[in-house]
Amino acid sequence: ATQRPCRIRTVTAEERAAEARRAHAAAKHRRERAHRIARNVALVRDLLAHSLACCPSSARTLCDALHSLVGVLGTPPSYHRYLELLPSRPTSPVDAEVQALMSQNPALLQCLLLVCTEHASFCRMLDFVRAFLAGVIADWKQERCAYAAQSKHLDRTCVLIALLRKALWLPHPLSLCDEILPELPPADATKLLLLVWRFLHEFAPHPSQFVPPASGRDRPATAPSAGAATAAAATRVFPSAAEMLPFVNGLKAIARANVTRLGPLYHRLYS
Repeated sequence: ATQRPCRIRTVTAEERAAEARRAHAAAKHRRERAHRIARNVALVRDLLAHSLACCPSSARTLCDALHSLVGVLGTPPSYHRYLELLPSRPTSPVDAEVQALMSQNPALLQCLLLVCTEHASFCRMLDFVRAFLAGVIADWKQERCAYAAQSKHLDRTCVLIALLRKALWLPHPLSLCDEILPELPPADATKLLLLVWRFLHEFAPHPSQFVPPASGRDRPATAPSAGAATAAAATRVFPSAAEMLPFVNGLKAIARANVTRLGPLYHRLYS
């Protein structure tokens, strides 16, 4: 049988113009949606901040309400199960629910950032925060950009690190991870966040670790020791230098592998 010649269909100028218009409209829709979400998040954050400023004790009530909301999600996987999965995405129902909850409610992360200074109550959010962090680690493992500064995950990850710092869950220099993160390739960003996740497991915060600061004449005249971190509401004594050494060395290894980009920040990490 004689084969018919294959015809190559040419795209007309009108079709190219129509496709360009559709792409432009889709990009405009995405920008407008991102702007609306950012505006709504800022509105919720400002309303909560005003409420907490007027009644500081409401932070504990809000934290308790968040804990009750999270409590219905169930129990997350064990530490050893996480070790088997990370940095791949955890597949338990609890992890899936946490990721969906944070993705569908961008204002929730800002809410956590506001109430995390209620240190004793916020410790109950540890499993939730770790599950969220596990999902963020999986996002970075799948990232293909050259450097973290180009990633859509950067802003959310930096807010998460700021949350851990404000809650006094991370000591120096791990508490400065958000400053070096933009300069790292995704593979090293993943290693950095795994270091943070391991610290939260080995030195999990507990309400008994947070002590309200001394006031008035009872406040000591000397500066706090190098092992302590201070916030307006409490002080936490972190692990000793020897206990911190594996984490410090891990951070140094990442810094050395990216020394050309992290050189100006090195004194911030180890001064």
